[in-house]
This record gives sequence, C-alpha cells and structure tokens, in this order.
Amino acid sequence: MFSFLKRKKEPRPAPEFLYKYYRPNEYSLDALRSKKLWMALPASLNDPFDLKFSVQLSVPDELSEEHVEAIRKTPVEIPEYEEIEGEEDNENGVKGQYHWNETTLDQLSPETLATIFTKPEFWKLPSAMSGITCFSEHSASPLMWAHYSEQNTGFVVSYHVPKAVHKNGIFYLDDLRFAPVAYTDRYPEVTVLDFFDDKQNIQDTLTFTKGYHWSYESEWRLVSQLGGCLVDSPFEIHSVYLGYNMRLEYKKALFDVCNTLGINSYQQVPHPTQFSYLASGPITPEDLNGNYCRDLSRSLEIQASLSRLENRRNPFKRRRH
Repeated sequence: MFSFLKRKKEPRPAPEFLYKYYRPNEYSLDALRSKKLWMALPASLNDPFDLKFSVQLSVPDELSEEHVEAIRKTPVEIPEYEEIEGEEDNENGVKGQYHWNETTLDQLSPETLATIFTKPEFWKLPSAMSGITCFSEHSASPLMWAHYSEQNTGFVVSYHVPKAVHKNGIFYLDDLRFAPVAYTDRYPEVTVLDFFDDKQNIQDTLTFTKGYHWSYESEWRLVSQLGGCLVDSPFEIHSVYLGYNMRLEYKKALFDVCNTLGINSYQQVPHPTQFSYLASGPITPEDLNGNYCRDLSRSLEIQASLSRLENRRNPFKRRRH
C-alpha cells in the first residue's frame, strides 16, 4: 500500500510571509501591478524530476471486478488546449489556455484498463496539467537571488499568507491549494491500486515532493487545477525587495508600481560580514540614483569595521550584558 511521504493530519504551520523571486521583465511588472500569479505547467519548471515516481507493475488479476466497474463509470477529465486568437505569447511561450473535457472509460475492457493503469503517464496526467507557482520561506538567500532573479537584477515580493483550512497537510484557499515541499532522495513508490484508492493523496505527493538537492529553497507551492494561465493572487502583497544589480531604469519602473499599490520597497545589499543580504529602506525617490547601492554598501562596511574596532578596544563589553 502507498505510504511514502503521506501528508500528516497536523501540517506544518504556514508562515506569516512567503517570498517569490521574479525576473526583471515586463511580465513580472504586469503580474505585480495586476496582483496576478502565473501558474506554470510542471513541464515548464526547471527541475526535470518534477512529478517523478516509481510504480510497481501490476497484472489484470490485481483489479477486482468492483475496482474495474467503479473505474469504468468514473468520469475522466481529458485536457484540451485552446489557442486564443490574437493573444500574444506570454513569457512561457503560451498564448492560449487548457480546459478539461469530461468523458468515461466505460468502453474499455478490464485487460485494457489494467494495462493503462500500469503506465505512470496516465496517472501523472492530472498533476502534469495542473498549475504551479513557487515561493520560498526566505527572502535573502544568495542562491535564490542568483538563480531566480537573473543574478540579482530582479526582485522579490513578500506576500502575507492568510489563514486557511487544511486537510492532510494541504492548505486550501477556494479552488487553490498550497503546502510546503517535502525533500527526499528517492521517488515515491506506489502500486496500481494505490492510484485508485488514494488518488488525491498521490497527486499531492507528486506535486509537493522534490529531490533533497533543492532543500535550500525551503519551497512552498501554490497549485491550481489547470496551468498555463494567470490567477488572482490569494496572498496579499506586503512589500518588495530590489536586487542589488538591478538596472536603474527598471528600479524606477518598479518603484512606481510599488508606489501605485501603496506598498514599501526595500533595497537588498550584501551583508558586510556574512554570506547573506540585508534589506534597507523603505526606498524614497531620492534613493533612485546610480550610486545608491554602492554608497549603501560602503556605509554598512564602515559601520561593521567600526563595530569590530570597538569590540577590540573593549573585549569585555559584550560579557557585561
């Protein structure tokens, strides 16, 4: 029976804030301005191991008559892509959207059904057509800034996470669901009957499981039934963090969007003594110049040097507290 990484009834508490890294382009500005989130198809994500699992092969005898009869009468939703005439490609090269056509499997024999059920692609289809957008618990990760904001030229949006109902470790907000990613070194292992008896839990496990190499992301995923589209963000925008290497003209455009939305923006700069970032702000119009980041970094370095010098002169200072 399926048991690998089954979601706990008592989930990890959702953090108060989640952070999303953005590349510096017009699509990102438009999404921020309209308070939308792009729900990507899993195939377009950067991890080729997304939705991977191991299936134990079965034979027709494993499917009881009750299983076969129930499955044949169960509606099956088949995705169909509809191209929208006149619509321009978005940043992922999609200019249409997917919708579901409902049918049944009642024309198939038990032997054919059993053969289909041993194919991972069949059971992965609902998850493969879902929409995923990714968040992190951290806003100051150098790796995340390098990988997901084009070498610190993009920005990070801080979202306030509302209270949400949960079931088996998954949080639900209307027709969306979100949960933390579980990291492991092997694929989930399932059997054919597990797909039938515990279908939703398996789909959630495929969606919210990644290899342990990605654990530095501390990722949470928001999932919709269909991907390749924009949705209204269920999370309220709290603030925005600007990348250290962001171009000045883009910084001004982003500042204007933040100002219109009534949210504060902060400048990320390298920590003077640690491999991390500090956020300075809120940014004002006077800070929108080409020397701001350099001057701010130098100021922080001077402060850190003075602090170290003071500690050397007073080695017992910190022990008095």
